[in-house]
This record gives sequence, structure tokens and C-alpha cells, in this order.
Amino acid sequence: MTQELQNQSTELATPLADAVKQVQFNQEVLVARRAELNAMKKVSLPNEEFKLKLLETQKMAEDLLDAEIKLGIMLSELPESQGKRTDLGPGTTTDNRLSKKESIAKLGLSPSTAQRFITLAAHQEITDQLKKDIRNSGKIISMTAVLRAISALKKPSDDNSEGITPSCYIESARLILGEIDLDPASSEEANKIVQATTYYTKEQDGLRQKWYGRVWLNPPDSMTEKFVNKLLSSYIESQYYDENDDNGEDDDMFVDSAIVLVRNAKETEWFNRLVRNSSAIVFISGKIKFDKPDGNSGTSLNGYAFVYLGNKECDFIAEFSKYGWPALLFSESDLQELKINLHKKYIESHPEEFRNSREKKEALQKFISNLNSNN
Repeated sequence: MTQELQNQSTELATPLADAVKQVQFNQEVLVARRAELNAMKKVSLPNEEFKLKLLETQKMAEDLLDAEIKLGIMLSELPESQGKRTDLGPGTTTDNRLSKKESIAKLGLSPSTAQRFITLAAHQEITDQLKKDIRNSGKIISMTAVLRAISALKKPSDDNSEGITPSCYIESARLILGEIDLDPASSEEANKIVQATTYYTKEQDGLRQKWYGRVWLNPPDSMTEKFVNKLLSSYIESQYYDENDDNGEDDDMFVDSAIVLVRNAKETEWFNRLVRNSSAIVFISGKIKFDKPDGNSGTSLNGYAFVYLGNKECDFIAEFSKYGWPALLFSESDLQELKINLHKKYIESHPEEFRNSREKKEALQKFISNLNSNN
């Protein structure tokens, strides 16, 4: 009888073991679904069919994340040590109940994998916002993406709230902007480097102020989305008034160009919206070392990017490409115009193929027609 009780005491609770198996199974299913989506991209299936499959996969990934959180809660509730049993008969004790470490091993999980689930469960408030941001950006959420966000929020050195941008970046920004009219997320100490005509401190709350002119923006990581929204609102408004010059509005009251230093958060909706409205971007190689007001410095663990809004994108790329990987950004109409101009150059450089002006004109018209039909 004593041996039977000992054997029973080493068995893990069925719900926990079942939860592990279900999560592992669903992870494999999601891997297969992601591969299916990638295959659909390659064969160019109808857009509506792909969108439907993407929505199904996003829902599957979100359900898996919920199951991973639930598993993390169950793992966190395992006692560190089960202690001795004294109910097996007079004078009998045993240590055969499993400790937390032993229970995790019996489940087939490594300590680091178990800790990932536990960390996920301890920060559920981050998950809901990430679900929304990643879904809106057309991507698929994962535990890795959430844990990366949790890690960024937990590490003080990753938050540049009190950080001062290195002077080399400011000098480059001034070369492109000419002068810096406004830094809406600054401090007295930071403006000794930036030298903006106007700057707003944390106490002045730049989000409540009017933005204008040539802007340098390095927002605090915890408020990046709000600062990006404010910038885009003012910049897009300025583009409208540029096209309607007789509106009677003061042109100095709008943002006409900006350089933004932000986290390379491609999984977020705000980053994708910023990039869509920009002219060029440079993904910084390596990590930035932000100076602190107390004289110390800290290297951010996040990747960062410079994003440019304005009409000097080639100058921006020429100057900022020394800091990382550059990319010019095109609207659909600009991209189509570029394709047409490139095809014109091709036609002009192949006289043996297009022998006279009529053939050149017909070839260009055919190219434009095919371009429009494909769009």
C-alpha cells in the first residue's frame, strides 16, 4: 500500500500535463499554417483568399497566446518544494513529492522554456495592446514578440526618457533640416546639444503645444505612439495647405519637415503608419549609447531607426546612411512614375529594339497599360 501511494504522489496533475501537450500541438499547427501562408504569397493566390487565411491564422495565433498564458499561470502556481509526507504510516516519511524544478522536467520542459511561459503570464496587460497593434499591421503575434516587448519595458536602459541624443546625430540632422525650429520632447540639458529655437520639456508637455517648422523628435519610448500621432497630424495637415496656398493660414504653424529617432518597432501599428507617411528611413547598425543628465551613459538594447519626413530624401540618405541601412520610401503613385521613367530610359537605350519614335511611343503606352491593369 505504501508503494502505491508513493507512485501516485509522483504523478503530475493531468490538467497541467494536458495543457503542455495542447500548447505544443498548437505551436506545431501554427508553424504549418505560417508555412502555408508563405506558400500562398509565392504563388500569388487571389488577394481575398489570402486575407481570409491571414485572418484565420491571426486568430489561431492569438488563441495560442492565450493558452500559453494559461500554462504560464499553472506553472507559476507549482510549489517550489513539496516537502516531506508524514501520512504513510507510523514512523514513515518520504521526500518523493516533486519539487517545482522536478515537475517542470517531468513535463518535458527546460527551465528556460518554463520561465518564458511564466514571464508571459505575469505581464498579461502588455498582450492585449500588442494583439491589436500586430493584427492591424497585418502580421501574426507570437510569444517571442510579446516577451521582447516585456523585456524592453523591464530594462531601464532601454527607455530613453532621460537620454540625450549623441551630438553626431544632431549635427547630421541640422545639415538636412538647415536649422531645428522645434524639439517637442526635450529638456534644458538636451537642448544644449540640439539647440532648437523652441523646445518643450516634460513639464511643459509637448503633446499639448503647437508644433511647427523643422522638427527634431526623439520621443520617450513609453510615449512614442502619442508623439508620432501628433507629428503626423501636423505634418499631413501642412501637406494639405501646401496644395492650397490661398487658404489664408499661417504656414509657420505647421510641421514642414522632420527627422525622428524611434525604436525599430516594425510589429507596431504606429511605426508602420509613420513609415507610410515618410520619405526615407535608415535602420541604425548596432546600438545607441544615450547620455544621461547625471553624466553617465547607457546603451539601449533596442534597435533604432531615423525616419525622415520632407522633400530632401536623397540628401537625408546621403548623410544618414553612414549610420546604418538606408531605404527610400515611395507612395504607389510615385512608384508607378518611377517605373515609367525607368522604362523610358530602357527604351531610349535600346535603339536596335525600338527603331523609331512611333515604336517607342507604342512600347511605352503598352507598358503603362499593363502597369495600370496590374494595379
